[in-house]
Amino acid sequence: SYNLEHASNKFEISPIPHSIDVLEPLEGVQYNEGDNMTIKWSSENAGSQIKLDIYMDGWVYNTKYGSCSNGATNVEGQNTFTCVVPHLQESKHYYIQAESISVNDLVSYSKSFSIKPLPHTLRLTSPVGGESIKEGDVLAVQWQGENFGSLGTLFLMDDDWFSDTVYLTLDDVDLSVTSTTLYIPSHGLPHSKHYYVMIKNKGQSYNLEHASNKFEISPIPHSIQINKPLGGESFREGDIIRVDWVSENPGATGIINLMLDGWFTDSIVDSIDGVNLHNGTANFSVSYRSDFSRSTHYYIQITSKHDAEITDDSLKFGIEPL
Repeated sequence: SYNLEHASNKFEISPIPHSIDVLEPLEGVQYNEGDNMTIKWSSENAGSQIKLDIYMDGWVYNTKYGSCSNGATNVEGQNTFTCVVPHLQESKHYYIQAESISVNDLVSYSKSFSIKPLPHTLRLTSPVGGESIKEGDVLAVQWQGENFGSLGTLFLMDDDWFSDTVYLTLDDVDLSVTSTTLYIPSHGLPHSKHYYVMIKNKGQSYNLEHASNKFEISPIPHSIQINKPLGGESFREGDIIRVDWVSENPGATGIINLMLDGWFTDSIVDSIDGVNLHNGTANFSVSYRSDFSRSTHYYIQITSKHDAEITDDSLKFGIEPL
């Protein structure tokens, strides 16, 4: 129900000085993109790390355009940091902002300096446009330019009515060699006269891209046609079924399946894998097995291992179990 209070005698608290003073770059110095810019500053009680950013002095607002370091080492006295000048628009009104990470609102600014960007160009010189290419061909791609960086990406694209379709991507291309090859897929490309190659650089602060003129890619025919069994034959368990076929660009190898047409789903009864599709003939031995069922709905199916869509079925025949 009563309050007590007491004040001590007065004593002094003296603040310690906190300061950063950017000494370089000097006023009016000109840098080109890619130059090593030396940043010097002196400090007192500013903490162990300093942020170093590149700003531009605008008419109304000052804008950050790049970062030299998010944590440059800072010691008492004079400090130095080397910053590679990034790709920025040309201006004479850049300056360095040095800011303490641990001491709030402790900031210093350099004098104004200029940055001049380098030219950056990237242009495809091959394909030139108008070529007629077939599936499976090798397409030579060449480019030229200035300061386009070290890595890029190539795209094989088709110009559709509403949106362009990417059919092939080649990533992490070494741009310094100025040429490479694109292996056109050997199956699955629609016929079009509106294919083109797109090249883009990557991993840089600037983006470059260029598209070649249009060229044609024509598909080649892919087929398998089974001629034997003819259909209607009657085989017995243990017999050898001669399988004959003709093919066009089917791929190197395939699989021959002995199939049974069921009511709802067809089943694989036996298989020969790794068949050379260019041979055009094979002997399929009907194996002895206890679960062979009598049916006139057996058939042979040949499928390319290169592309499952390249396939054919024979007509139905019968197999009698022993």
